Amino acid sequence: MKIATTVIVVLFTITLFTNCVKPDGCYREYKLLFPATVSPSLDTFNIGDTIWYEVKIDDVMEDHNTGEQINTTSLDLLYFNFYFQRFDTIHYDQHGSDFEYFASNGELQRTASGGNLILKQPERLFKMFILPKKKGGYVISSWIPLYFKENAVDLGDPCYEDIWRKSSVRPNNENNNLSVLEGRYTIVQLQQGKIDTVFFNDEKDWWENGYYAFWVM
Repeated sequence: MKIATTVIVVLFTITLFTNCVKPDGCYREYKLLFPATVSPSLDTFNIGDTIWYEVKIDDVMEDHNTGEQINTTSLDLLYFNFYFQRFDTIHYDQHGSDFEYFASNGELQRTASGGNLILKQPERLFKMFILPKKKGGYVISSWIPLYFKENAVDLGDPCYEDIWRKSSVRPNNENNNLSVLEGRYTIVQLQQGKIDTVFFNDEKDWWENGYYAFWVM
């Protein structure tokens, strides 16, 4: 009886190990379009106006690579890198000091460029209000952190899974005021010169739809 029990335990351990190990060379990239809301949806604000920024993640999202509906509830540690950038100057980065901004839902970890937006559980909601302090042309954006490439997520596929490379945050259903740039693609030009383009297989799509642009007067 003791021998039989030992055999069962060994077989169970082997089965469990086999099920947990991802096969070599098997890799899946998801294209999840995380929705964000900028309100009010204007192309011009005044100093001192209140701008609301919100990200809420649905439990089921479409993988735009395949059309498959993906259950995302296993993404427990879900956060985004948030940036304030200028499009009317070559000094495009680190403009968090041009705004006052505070979280009303979730947690905000500030950086010189903006911060990390940590979504509140279980609603998986982040919301903050932004008060412009300085005139200029700005874009705001949220990025999928590199964490989600270096640390494999588990969304149910047997292969290694990646939500970092092709997924992005899309503000206001892609009604993002990029017309106010008026041909000023300073940020795109500078970023393309500094970032390895292998990071973005859908780079043009990301640049055109990942930002929200506005003037502060």
